[in-house]
Amino acid sequence: MVIYMFNKYIETSLSKDLNNISETYLQQKDSCFWVAESDGRVVGTVGCLPAESAPEFMELKRMSVRRSHRGMGIAKALCRIVADFTRERGFPAVILYTSVVQTDAQKLYEHMGYTKTREFVVPELAAKILNFTLFEYRLDLQQNKERD
Repeated sequence: MVIYMFNKYIETSLSKDLNNISETYLQQKDSCFWVAESDGRVVGTVGCLPAESAPEFMELKRMSVRRSHRGMGIAKALCRIVADFTRERGFPAVILYTSVVQTDAQKLYEHMGYTKTREFVVPELAAKILNFTLFEYRLDLQQNKERD
């Protein structure tokens, strides 16, 4: 069931935005997508855009760092880029969603000053059966200028 859920998530992610990064992140107002490279290879990505559920905030999306490059500060740098981009555009906060199984991501976001604001079970039947929980995190930028 968990494998099914992750495959479904990847399928949805591809169809929603990753199959057309340019249109989703680079051609829309207040949106951007960054790539971290090492030796000519992509080792990390992150995007942000106004949140669908709360358009007054920016949403950090598609944070990913290649396993071989974790622990090198790449994810922290990508988080800072999103916070700076959001602040420059006058948005008061960044929100993001991560799952109960992504404990390393939760630790990263909390270290970067994000606070857990909500948790909920994904409404799909398989997720309800597994009690698959998502967490919403928020970084209030006015209070965290020094941390970045």
